[in-house]
Amino acid sequence: MLQKSPAKIKVTEIQQVCIVVNDLQKTIEAYWNILGIGPWAILEFESSRIPDVTSYGKPTWSKYQAAIAQAGPVELKLCETIEGVPLFQGWIDEHGEGLHHLNFISEDVARTEKILKMD
Repeated sequence: MLQKSPAKIKVTEIQQVCIVVNDLQKTIEAYWNILGIGPWAILEFESSRIPDVTSYGKPTWSKYQAAIAQAGPVELKLCETIEGVPLFQGWIDEHGEGLHHLNFISEDVARTEKILKMD
């Protein structure tokens, strides 16, 4: 018997899964050769082009690479810092390589934001 989820947020669709890695090229090759995920588009981003980027509460600058591929209906994004303040390194140091964030659709964006807001 299915139980009703006690979740406060009802996710209706996951659009993107972001994984932080230490070696983007090595990870791309592994995902392609082992899992068949690809082809990959490799993009470079500079945090100054993204408003309000901070690291530990302070404005920061960083350049990172992202590799993007579709895995069915979900976009898979791999990220590696290549210059400047390592935006993802604190996460990797604490948790290791792996899931960083999800982009998803919810029933009520304002309510979801309120629930997830971390101060």
